[in-house]
Parts: sequence; structure tokens; C-alpha cells
Amino acid sequence: MSIRTPSLHPDYVLSSSPELLHKHFDAIHHTLTTHPSIYWGQDRTKETFTRQTARSWRSLVVVKRGTELEPEALAGFARVVSDGEDFGYLADVFVLPEHQKKGIAQFMIKDAIENSATGRECSKTSDLWKWCLLTKVSHPVPRCRASTHALTMNMTGVDVQPLLSWQPTVLDIVLPPLLIATSLLLHTLYNSPPPTSTHESSHLFRAKTAHARLLPASARHVFCYPVLYFGLDLARLEAGELDLGKGRGSLFGWEPPTWVVAAFWRHAYLEAGAKTGIRDKVLALLERRGIDTTKDATMIYMVSMPAYLGFEGINPLTVHYCYGDATADAKRPLRVVVLEVHNTFGERHVYVLRVGVDEDTQVSLGYDHQWTFPRAFHVSPFNSRVGFYRVSLSSPFATSLTHPTLATKIVFLTPTREKKLYAALAGPGEPLVTPTLLKALFTWPLGLLLTTPRILWQAGRLSYGRGLAVWIRPEPFAGEHEGRNPVQDGAEKGSVGWQEEGAMEKWAREKVRKFLSAGVKDGVRVVLRSADESVEDMEFASEPARGEKERLLLVTYLTPLFFTDLAVSPSIPLALAVGSHTEHRWSTNDDPLFLEVFNFTPTSHPPPFLSRLAQSLRCSLMAWGLSFAAHPRASPPTATPHPLDDATISTVWTLFLHYAFLRMGYSVFSASRASVVEGTESWAEWARWNEGQLERESLVKVAGK
Repeated sequence: MSIRTPSLHPDYVLSSSPELLHKHFDAIHHTLTTHPSIYWGQDRTKETFTRQTARSWRSLVVVKRGTELEPEALAGFARVVSDGEDFGYLADVFVLPEHQKKGIAQFMIKDAIENSATGRECSKTSDLWKWCLLTKVSHPVPRCRASTHALTMNMTGVDVQPLLSWQPTVLDIVLPPLLIATSLLLHTLYNSPPPTSTHESSHLFRAKTAHARLLPASARHVFCYPVLYFGLDLARLEAGELDLGKGRGSLFGWEPPTWVVAAFWRHAYLEAGAKTGIRDKVLALLERRGIDTTKDATMIYMVSMPAYLGFEGINPLTVHYCYGDATADAKRPLRVVVLEVHNTFGERHVYVLRVGVDEDTQVSLGYDHQWTFPRAFHVSPFNSRVGFYRVSLSSPFATSLTHPTLATKIVFLTPTREKKLYAALAGPGEPLVTPTLLKALFTWPLGLLLTTPRILWQAGRLSYGRGLAVWIRPEPFAGEHEGRNPVQDGAEKGSVGWQEEGAMEKWAREKVRKFLSAGVKDGVRVVLRSADESVEDMEFASEPARGEKERLLLVTYLTPLFFTDLAVSPSIPLALAVGSHTEHRWSTNDDPLFLEVFNFTPTSHPPPFLSRLAQSLRCSLMAWGLSFAAHPRASPPTATPHPLDDATISTVWTLFLHYAFLRMGYSVFSASRASVVEGTESWAEWARWNEGQLERESLVKVAGK
């Protein structure tokens, strides 16, 4: 490190003459004892300072030249204390704030170093002097971030070597003990023998998941990464017996009242709205499938990933192992396996596999059980829902009750039984106690937070790197497989988690409710039933006339978009044609009765202007959708009153926002340049309806010939 060779500003004068010191002595002493930034001279008397300057080797005074308007003023001061041989100490160095950043301090130190050895009775035996400057404040000479300096310089001031370049701070005091404690903790965790457990209640699996895409050949893709899974006896978990940490589950627990490192919550599994625990929800599911839970589910062992640091990420696969009563050797026989699959859209699906029922005759090497069954759930955006799953697994306790092992493999087969995708989850388990949990968290501190980023990263690689087209999310399967993304023949219903209703769907639902509350008559009973069994039916009825039977209109919908279809379509017949007949989001048991009920026009009409404005927005939305058709034939209807319109501006505003968000979403998707499987585009619903109209017209013409 070297010192620059500065020159003094022409407005200033530096001198070591006793006359200049005497002239500004009072100002120098006043500054040293009163200035807030000069901490070292606060208690120094004038007599003391007089003796110090008299005994100093040199005293340097810098003043600003006087003018006709301003008198000469003190700018800076420094004094040199020396043994007269080879050591010099710079003391009382200061530059007043109004004169700083002009190179004065640098010039004073340069002058002190270069000229002090030539004055008075300096020894000529050595031309090398050592210089020292102690200060709590960083100075431009030498340039060093440290706050205390001890410097060795030669006579020319070229070399500057920091000897003590720092002053202890709070971080310096706290960090070393913290690092030492962390090292001791890690040493203890990694070198302590694993704790033993006498029961199969809770375990931690430091596992690995591997994925391999085999088809199409041009999109072959493989990846593998570590994951943390917890294995828990649901009965003991929900009783709070497995909580870890001082207090109630401060490190790990079941629905803890405060923030914890890892936790499990009932709403994160199976039906989100159910108020019962996870175990009761699994038992209810099994009973609906005709399984005797008193024999086949006396213990339920769940393997899943917890919420971590309060964050609930995507939990791709949760396995509920259902066991019967323990046998004489203390082992429990595995009876039922429930695979709970979550996708990135917040939807959930279950596959119930019974041991000894519909199992494959040949089982993959290394596994005890294997099933092959039709797919029915949209998991990957790069696969349709057709095909089969081949699931191979073993009970975690097949080899040890205290140290279980995960062994699960899922192979995705095409409808022709070709292997398309392979996924495996495997790893050893150890008792879930405080040391093992801390050890795992120190090893993979972000492991439980990286699931979602890893899924998105791999999806991006497949889409942009391998060029795979995206299947737009279909509605969950509820027993019928018509639509843009069909399921494999023979698939069973298993949806237990649905997307939450959005603001638009809630608004449209309320519009429909108000309309039906005032509009159902002539002995009609209307039932609106969601495929999501956790949603209650909406019923509206009117008394039939004497001697007439009640007429039932049952509307079954897969998604709350049913209400949106009615509210944003230009007419109710068009809503039926697009939402029910084309997109198959909902259906009725009696289409003519549906049109009769929903074409009822209220007696009080909204103002003509608001009616026309709302209807023009609906027609604009339809026209935009028809613009995606290859041969558009249909056109939006005239702006006739809509049965769901009311006399408020909120309807117009809501329709405008809905239209704007749809256009914006399409623009964002287009900008991403992701390719979409043709025929699944959510923005092309009206275009698909138009193409269906053309196809029906062609069939009519052929039949007429």
C-alpha cells in the first residue's frame, strides 16, 4: 500500500513556525477540547497543551489565507512527538469539517514524514524512521477500512504496512463463539450413535427421488435429488405425542399454536375443508370404498413432507400405509395403501390399493407388492391423463420396526403399455427425535423448501429445452371422461381436493343464487350439485300447482366455472352450448327445463345503458374467443337483456375486469413462448364450439343427401 503525494490547495498555508502556532494557539486548544468528533482531547487544559506543544518535535498548523472579506482562519493541526532518532508519533491530527476533502490531512502527514527528520538535532545515522498514528476514525492516509491504525513508514512515505487493521466489533465478539458452538453441535450430531426406538411411531427418511422420462425419445430427461420425508403414526401424531422441542412442539409438532420449524396440518391432506383429523379422513375414505377399518386400518402410518418454517409447498406424493393388528412376532400386516397425489394447481387425488386385491402376478425385483391401474389425475403438464400407473412398493417395516426403509417405484405406462416415465422414492429411516431432525436440517437446510423450485425448474427444461407441449389443466375427474383431456378407460373417481373458488366464481355464484331465489316457479325444484363432495348442494324450489308433480332440474358441475359460464356468456343457451356440450364442465338432467328456468326474465329491468354496456362486454369476449377459430361462422348475438343483469355498475365493472384478465393471461402465456397441445387452449373455447357447429352442419347436409 502506498501514500499518494498530494499538493496543498492554493487557498491554504502549512507552517511549523512558532509564530503561527502562537497566533492560533487558543483556536487550536478550543477545537481540541470542544469539537464533538475530537474525542481524545476533551479534558485537556490549556497549561497541559502548552507543555505538550513545547515538548513536541514539530507542530504543524494549516490556515486558510485571509481576504478582504474574511480573516485568516484555522483549518487543521498536527504535532510530531519523536525520540529524535528513528521513531515519530503523529498526535492531535485534525482538519475542521468545513475544510475537509481538500487533501489537507494527507499533505500534513506527508510534510511531517518528509521534513521532521531534517529539523532540529536529528540523528544522521539512519535514514529509516518508523511512524505511528493511532485513531478510532478511518482516515484517507493511509486508505484503510480499519478504525485503528499502527503504521510503519519510511522517510519518503512510500510503504504503508497495516500492523493492527481492525477494531473489535459486536460481530467479532459474537461470531467466533457461535461458530465454535455450531462446530461442536455438528460434531456431536454426526458422531453420536443413532438413538434407538421401541415403537414404529415416528421416523425421518433422508431419501432420494429419481425421475426418468423415456418417451418421446427426443425428450429423454433424467434427474435425481435428495428429499426429507417424515413417517408418522397418525394416531400418536394427532394426540401430540410426537411433538419435539421444549414446550409444545417448538421444533416439530401437530398443528402447533405458534411458529415451529416443521409441522403437519389437517387441511393439507385429503379434503381441505373437513374438520376431522387426517386419520379420520383416511378412515372415512376407506369406509366409502367398502373396507373394514376395524380390521384393515388399526394403525395408519403416513409418509409425507411437513410444512417447513411455516411454508406449505407442493407435496407431490403422500403414502398412507394402513396396517392390521400386530401378529405374534409384533409385526403388523400391511392391508391397504392409499396414494395421495397433489399437483401444482392445488388439486388432490387418491388411489386406494388393497393388498392381495388386483395385484400383479409378477412383482418387480426388490419390492413386495405391485399394482397396475388406469390413470385419472392431471399431474404433469406434459402428459395427458390416459395411460396406466404401475406402482411397486414394500412396507416400510418389512425388514425392521425401528429403522424402516422407503421403497416405492411408479412407472407411467402409455395406453399400449410402453414405459413413458419412471419415478422412484427410496431411502433409509431413523427414529424422529431431536438429534436426528437437527442433523438432517443442518445437512439439507433448504431441502424442504426446494420441492416447488425444483419442479418448476425441471418443467422449464422440458418445455424450452426438450420442446414438449403443455396440456392445459383439465377439471378433476368425477366419473365421466369427456372433455379436452380424457382419462384412461376404467379409471375410478378419486378427487379429494379441488381448486379454491376465485373471486369471479364467487361473484357469479351470488348472481345465480339471487336469480334462482326470485325466479324459480311452476313447481320446479332446482338442485345445483358440485362434484366436490365437500361443497353443499344449492336447492331452490316452488310449490307445484294442485294435481301437478314437482319437476326436478339437477345441474352437476365439475367446477365453479359453471356459475361464470352463466354470468359471462351472451345468453343462457350459449352458456349451455359451450360450458356443457362443448367443454363438458357441467351437465343437466333436462336441458329444456334448464333453459326454461334460466331464461326467466325479471320484471324489473336494469337501465338500458347499463344493460347494453354489460352485454357488449359479453359479446366482445365471445368475439375474441371466436377469433381463434380457423373458419369462424358464428357471431355474437345482439345486445339483448341478460337474465342475470341487475341495476348496478358492479356488473359492468366485474365483466370488464374478467375480460381484461383473460386477455392479459393470454398475452403473458404467448410471451412465454410455451407450446400448447392443440385443442386444449382455455382461450379457444368459443372457437371449439364454432368448429362443433360447422361439424354438425356438415353432418346435417350429408344426412339430407
